[in-house]
Amino acid sequence: METHPFRALRYSQKTIDAVGLDKLAAPPYDRVSPEIREKLYAASPANIVRFDARREEPGEDVYAAAAGQLKSWLDSGIMEHERSAAMWIHQVVFSGRDGSTKIRRSLVALVRVEEYEGGSIRPHERTLAKAKEDRLKLLQASHADFGMVFLLTRAPLEEALETKRAPQLTCRDLAGNRHDAWRVEDPADHVRFQRLLSTAGALIADGHHRYETALKFSKMPEAEKLPSVKMKLCAIVDVASPGLEAFAIPRLVSGLPNFSVRASLKRAADYFEPTAFASVKEGRRALAGLPGNRNGFLLVTKGEPPTLLVLKEKPAPLSWPEGKREAWRRLDVAVLEVAFFWSVLNISPAEIEHGEFVSFPKDEAAAIAAAQAGAGSLAILLRPTPIGAVQEVVAQGDVLPQKSTLFEPKMISGLFGVSLEDQIV
Repeated sequence: METHPFRALRYSQKTIDAVGLDKLAAPPYDRVSPEIREKLYAASPANIVRFDARREEPGEDVYAAAAGQLKSWLDSGIMEHERSAAMWIHQVVFSGRDGSTKIRRSLVALVRVEEYEGGSIRPHERTLAKAKEDRLKLLQASHADFGMVFLLTRAPLEEALETKRAPQLTCRDLAGNRHDAWRVEDPADHVRFQRLLSTAGALIADGHHRYETALKFSKMPEAEKLPSVKMKLCAIVDVASPGLEAFAIPRLVSGLPNFSVRASLKRAADYFEPTAFASVKEGRRALAGLPGNRNGFLLVTKGEPPTLLVLKEKPAPLSWPEGKREAWRRLDVAVLEVAFFWSVLNISPAEIEHGEFVSFPKDEAAAIAAAQAGAGSLAILLRPTPIGAVQEVVAQGDVLPQKSTLFEPKMISGLFGVSLEDQIV
């Protein structure tokens, strides 16, 4: 892949000293709930959420207002445009799933966007239409980008990113994870990283919508004269990083006409072996204990016990999408889409893509609470998709269903951004 240093748009040291970077940074736009947005608005009038995931006000074009907000910050010195180009090392320190302290390092640089077919950047899951429309409007209005795409590469970056210097930037996110960043100024280091990555491909771990939006905008006539429009701000992580962890994303089914849990479970018996549990905790434990060669997920709904559905060894005939290979068919998320959403509930992949009937809550607790309160018909809990399985599927040319993986912690917004009006270095 092709990488370049960039002149960062970032908060001035004066602003950081006065306010604190903790109060200026924010989760990525797709993790900003209305409640989180209000908390960040209250934290500081300069919080990046006022650009990246701005609150809609009556009579205001939210995207034009976001662009105006950024200009105001730059004009007033709250933010600054660096004079020279650099790459950055980003590090997040967090508590892993096993309770141990984990460190995940990434190289932050501009990466040339390209078509997936025949390119060095590959997706691992399908996207949702609405999110891409939102990001495109913000790019069109502002010509600026603060949302990093999280890439995984086999290039040996992990050791190369280690440093004993004190970080130039440090803050904690809303979950308490510590984010540090080091500016890499030496052109010789830029060349070293570029050589490491020049023959390496990358897999999009998180940020498919942002990447595809950047690619789409780069082809639009209005963007033709923007020097950096064919570049995307990315955080590149070595797939061998010991700090790499993936989690599952729950599903919430709602809005289906004439939906009946009992009727759905009856139809599901053609494909699945059902087991009811006294509690979600017991069902979750049973799901986690399933052998790796069995597919399953847990259903939670109002008025019925949590039910584990495990795909039969010889289910009724399934309508697998044409061309999908065995590695894809072995995924829990693929079985959920084909054997349950389509075969049982009659929800098509196209309907999911356009946000109909299936949503993706931020965490299991939210999905369970919504289902048990009757705000949704069903919450569906899944096991994490193994990173190795993701790589195998992508290597075979397939793409996973939407929201198949959740890499935590997220890359936060507000450490640095880039102007598409800058020249490429």
